[in-house]
Amino acid sequence: MMQTYCAVRKYTTEAPKMLTSRPRLKDILPKKSFFNRCLYDLKADNSFTSMYPTVKQIYKNMGPDGSLTKVKYPKWFTSTDLMNFKRCMENYRVQHKRINKNLFELENTLLKIAVDMNDSNAKALSAFYVLTKSTSFQKEIVLQAQKQLQMLYKNENNVLSMKLLGDLAFNGNNFQAAIKFYRKFITFENNTPLAAEVYKSLGEVLFKLARFEEAEECFLQCIRNCKTQESVKAYYYLGQIYTVSDPLKSKQCFEICASEGFVESLSLLGFLEMNYFGDMVKSCEWFKLGKELGDLKCYIGYFDLQWALKDYRECMFTYKSLQDMAKNSENATKALQTFEESRNSKIESVLNINKEYTPATTEDSRWTV
Repeated sequence: MMQTYCAVRKYTTEAPKMLTSRPRLKDILPKKSFFNRCLYDLKADNSFTSMYPTVKQIYKNMGPDGSLTKVKYPKWFTSTDLMNFKRCMENYRVQHKRINKNLFELENTLLKIAVDMNDSNAKALSAFYVLTKSTSFQKEIVLQAQKQLQMLYKNENNVLSMKLLGDLAFNGNNFQAAIKFYRKFITFENNTPLAAEVYKSLGEVLFKLARFEEAEECFLQCIRNCKTQESVKAYYYLGQIYTVSDPLKSKQCFEICASEGFVESLSLLGFLEMNYFGDMVKSCEWFKLGKELGDLKCYIGYFDLQWALKDYRECMFTYKSLQDMAKNSENATKALQTFEESRNSKIESVLNINKEYTPATTEDSRWTV
């Protein structure tokens, strides 16, 4: 079985090639206050201050090829400390949408050491990585990863493996299996940040199956178990659920998303203000903000708004902007095609109206000197 761990680890801990000289760890790590908050949420036994010297030693001993020279660990230092420290760095990377190649390599090295320490969660993550990138690995390695994850689930009742198996089923559109794994996870753990992730994923599955009441409860549970910035997607789905039954509550959910920089919520806010609340000024603000950020749905919404306001010149400019974007973007091309099919008569009217008011050319004008 050790061969399985090593084979999986060999591929999952692979990091980008680095220069031999790295910046100092304290210069690139998130602030101490961030780590302490994150470790508190994870209910970690040890603080950042106590773990930092050991992690610093690991960082200094990492080779440019991903190798690691021997590190001496304190007696109290465990694989759980490594995984907690890794999770904090991962949270920072996801929240700030920023990847530092040196910290990324450190994350993988911490995972590698935890696997060597026989940490079940580390083994589960290693196997999961292989299975999500299965086309990049030999068939034998993929089969070993599958066996590894199933063994952790069946024989060791590893809670993280339940979530990861649920994620694999979800990504493969096997929704019933995903529900089974997620619900089993919740029976073991239901009030942690990881549980919040599971509630969110379970809510997404149920939303796709149009089981909206169950999905709503899952999204609310997600919000109860984590911070706003980590539950933006839950608010986004709740906003869609409430759109018909409670537009005001839907608006509040989308505004929370917008405050956290979730661009997809801007077009929905614009349509809500225009169609439900009749506030054309606010609708225009949301659509304009989305346009500045390149959101294609906001261009379409802005067209509809200007059509309602009978500003056909703005409609034409918006249509021309979509055409220009479609020249360089496949997504914009698809959006333009859908837009033209659904609003064909409006577009023709806009073009005809603007053609009537187009000034005569220099050659045609009788008043040209």
